[in-house]
Amino acid sequence: MVIPNQAPDVCYSIVVPAFNEAESLSALIKDLSWLMGELDGTCEVLIVDDGSSDGTYEIVRQAQAADPRFRPIRLSRNFGHQVALTAGLVRSRGAAVVTMDADRQHPVEAVLEMAKHWRNGYDVAFGVMIDRPSESAFKKATSDGFYKLINRMSETPMPPNAGDFRLLDRQVVDAFLRMPERNRYIRGMISWLGFEQVGVPYTCAPRHAGRSTYTLRRMIRFAADALLSFSNWTLRAGLALGSVVSVLAVLFGLVTIIMKVSSQTVPGWATIVVAVSFLGGVQLMVIGVIGEYVSRVYEEVKNRPLFVTQDGSLSERAGQRLPPPLPPGSGRADSAGWDSASRDGVSRDGVSRDSASRDSASQAAQLSNPHPIELAGPRDEPVA
Repeated sequence: MVIPNQAPDVCYSIVVPAFNEAESLSALIKDLSWLMGELDGTCEVLIVDDGSSDGTYEIVRQAQAADPRFRPIRLSRNFGHQVALTAGLVRSRGAAVVTMDADRQHPVEAVLEMAKHWRNGYDVAFGVMIDRPSESAFKKATSDGFYKLINRMSETPMPPNAGDFRLLDRQVVDAFLRMPERNRYIRGMISWLGFEQVGVPYTCAPRHAGRSTYTLRRMIRFAADALLSFSNWTLRAGLALGSVVSVLAVLFGLVTIIMKVSSQTVPGWATIVVAVSFLGGVQLMVIGVIGEYVSRVYEEVKNRPLFVTQDGSLSERAGQRLPPPLPPGSGRADSAGWDSASRDGVSRDGVSRDSASRDSASQAAQLSNPHPIELAGPRDEPVA
């Protein structure tokens, strides 16, 4: 069962899913080490090995031996990018959590800008690609078309050109972990949650090494998960089509009556065409009505929370996120730690930082979700 994390004892968690990224990891680890030295609080990096077979996990273990702020998580097999990201979010301990890819296409410098927005009170700072020089014209066209399509079909607005490069406040992470659905489209799920969100523009760098594992087939499946998870349009299409066919059948019947009166039709032909068209339209309408019921069942079994609340205004939250004072003579990377007391006592709609309200939130989550999904094992042990 997914239980919201306890009071954050780290300021920034950086979650990086990796699948056969051994060629890129050494350079990425250097980038992340630099980033942790520039951020204004204590950090941890969780690199999730999503069933790699090229030594990815061993490289992360070596990084952990050199710097304990690196924490490897090893999944038992390849579960996919979205599940690997979720596993990292489950294990994260930070007051703010950054998610990014392992191929070095997400610039670590943009994280500093996201952290500034978070300090100013924003709950989500997401990266927006303003330039993709390494992508083909086909990839750009299909990506742009997908975002236009899903924003037309879905009631949840989703920012175009925004992937899985973002910073999330702890209350957003805890709310996200209460969403147990298996076919996960994290970009849409974060948009559905709401909260105060802001975009951070960046240029997508070329892939550092290797080839992308997102083949055309996987991208189509990913797009289908997004459309089916955030739109009921496909279910309602049958009802709309049936209505149109039925109206056309009635109009055609009137035309054939006129043709019959004027003796311009073959006997029997009009009756057959009108009957078949009308009955086909009625069948499609009935299927559409059944689809409406299926749609409502689908909404229920997803078991998303009925609503999500947040506390305070933008300026009020900015006052709670001031960087902690650094001890004399210590660098940013060796700071004394994140002062979690500055964030205690702030109600998170059941996501309180004291253990008593945490227990009540866990009990409420169990009552509202009698069959939860276990996304990860104990916090500090790798998944077998």
